[in-house]
Amino acid sequence: MTLFEMSDTARQLYELLEAGEIDEQTVLDTMESIGASEKLESYVYIQKQLEAEAAAFKAEIDRMTERKKSIENQIERMKCAQLEFMQATGQRKASAGTFTLTMRENKSVRVVDENAIPEAFVVEKPAVYQPDKKAILAALKAGESVPGCEIETSFSVSAR
Repeated sequence: MTLFEMSDTARQLYELLEAGEIDEQTVLDTMESIGASEKLESYVYIQKQLEAEAAAFKAEIDRMTERKKSIENQIERMKCAQLEFMQATGQRKASAGTFTLTMRENKSVRVVDENAIPEAFVVEKPAVYQPDKKAILAALKAGESVPGCEIETSFSVSAR
């Protein structure tokens, strides 16, 4: 029997218990007979194994991200050394075996004083719409009505 099926059985048993049709011992005995405790335990074992696997993946991702950053830094240092060489020798184009290096000139804008820029060169972006959920929750808890909002209740289980 799956945990899902056990949940359905447990729900039905507790409805019978609340209705007074069965006693608490019958509920406990039935849950024990279908192996609910063992099934929950095996789910927790699998959950813990998956959590460990996810943590191992995260550690590997972090390690690889650091390695990638190191390689990108090495690439940037090599490009700088090539540029410095070409500038020092006054070359705009250089042959290097099967490669040809070309020094390019790139132009970009650096803003020195934003306030001095004429309005014709300014683009205004509207503020990003985002509800303040903390304020809404506080208002709803205080008994206020907030149109389009309601309190949602959820549950979670933690195993240590």
